[in-house]
Amino acid sequence: MKDYQLLDPKRHSQIRVQNQGKLLELDRGLLAPAFIAEFRSLACEYPIVLVKDTETGQFLCAVLLGLSTHHLSCFDEDGEWRDAYLPWSLKRQPFLIANRADENGDLVPMLSIDAGHPMVGEKSGDHVFESDGTLTSMAEAKLTALRSINDSASRTAQFVERLIELELLTGLKVQGQTDSGNEIVVDDIYGIDEEALGLLSDSILVELHRTRYLEPIYLMVASLGRISGFMRQINQKHTASS
Repeated sequence: MKDYQLLDPKRHSQIRVQNQGKLLELDRGLLAPAFIAEFRSLACEYPIVLVKDTETGQFLCAVLLGLSTHHLSCFDEDGEWRDAYLPWSLKRQPFLIANRADENGDLVPMLSIDAGHPMVGEKSGDHVFESDGTLTSMAEAKLTALRSINDSASRTAQFVERLIELELLTGLKVQGQTDSGNEIVVDDIYGIDEEALGLLSDSILVELHRTRYLEPIYLMVASLGRISGFMRQINQKHTASS
């Protein structure tokens, strides 16, 4: 159960956060939220897709971390994160920015922590605060990731909205069979409709270029090539263990 608390150097002077890789290993989700400003880094390692929020019906950008929660290539055999790039949405865990009203009623962003997260405690891990009450380098890195998310969230939402307006989304289904005979199916994800993209008028393409949406569109298309890489990694792991 999540228990977000606004960070306070007195109240949380002894609180610690354990190793980032192990923290992520507990979640082992197949998808992680993605933001347009990190697409270049993401596209080198993960397929960038869209998913539909089951509650709101909104489309959200995400990266596919693998083809099965049992075969996430981003973790090594010891459960440590091994990919070169860590998405902001994972890097910020278990912290969040919460808005709190000041004496004038204005909302002020403040750093909070999920005190109920299994990797948060007082016995092991990195301290959140130095002895003088300032944030440690670990906490500063988390704050940087959160600020990046905050800065890019609205632009990412606008990007997705434009894709919808131009009818550039299409449903994707990843289906295959591993060398061991196991069926792999990933559905309920969306990508760029390349046929629709090719039919866009010159004026729309110029607009997408000027708004700097054209590059992330092509990065999304190119990133899908990582799916075949995921399948190879599954087969290589099976071969090594047999």
